[in-house]
Amino acid sequence: MDGLDQILTAAWSPDGRALVLSALSGGFSDLYVYDLDGGALRQLTDDAYADLHPAWSPDGREIAFSSDRFSSDLATLQFGPNELALVNPETGNVRPVPVTRSGSSRVNPQWSPDSRHLYFVGSLDDASNVFRLNLANGELGQVTHVSTGITGLTPTSPSLSAAARLDVLAFTIYRDGRHQLAILDGPMDRDTKAIDKPSVALEAEASAELGPEPGQLAELLSDQRTGLPDPTTLALNAYSPRLGIERIGQPYLSSGGGALGSFVRAGGSMLFGDMLGERRLGAAIQVSNRCATSPSRLDF
Repeated sequence: MDGLDQILTAAWSPDGRALVLSALSGGFSDLYVYDLDGGALRQLTDDAYADLHPAWSPDGREIAFSSDRFSSDLATLQFGPNELALVNPETGNVRPVPVTRSGSSRVNPQWSPDSRHLYFVGSLDDASNVFRLNLANGELGQVTHVSTGITGLTPTSPSLSAAARLDVLAFTIYRDGRHQLAILDGPMDRDTKAIDKPSVALEAEASAELGPEPGQLAELLSDQRTGLPDPTTLALNAYSPRLGIERIGQPYLSSGGGALGSFVRAGGSMLFGDMLGERRLGAAIQVSNRCATSPSRLDF
């Protein structure tokens, strides 16, 4: 796929004729739609925010994904937690999905078969679990109660998958020092036996969350602006691929002798490169005289 440097995750369209991709291009992660019939690649989002874990709704009207676009400030490089968003696959219009309570991060959205609910992995009480959100009225329920967390290898690794036609969830849990696969069979709108204990619905109203204790250190840690330069004073300069020395090899000196005469050898090496690591140049030199009667030799 021309123009894409790396593809992170992919999800099928309901008709199986297209894929929605979360991919990197030029260092930015955006959403793309790839047409399997014609091979056309169309970009859905185009910004500096992280757009991850796309999931196409069964009715084909919207694509859910996780993004930090609603919690980050690019001017001060203050990056917030991932939240849920919906994008229209035809127009590219993005709108947030408000969640009253689910902790500091919401990733890996998955659709219910009727396209009326979103399942996602959210952190609450320092543990990540699966939540269920009613898109019509905002009602939120907690599906799993796993003390060790529903998680992948990293906090943003995919760890949840929902069946297309049944109320069945598959996810990975961290237990006994390793990641394990678990399957939860619904329906999810009533109490069912989860991994650690039965699932219960959460109250919709927000609850107070613990924050840092007041003090000078807490104020400094929460201040993202002090010390930053004025954005109007910053300038863009063309990148110069000039080489600079990166490494010096261990120099050596040796000598010896025998029936054929004596010898002396010495040498060293250096490595040069540019700032981005796109160019490398290595140089090594060795000087030696193999015996007393032979001329000196210079090797490169």
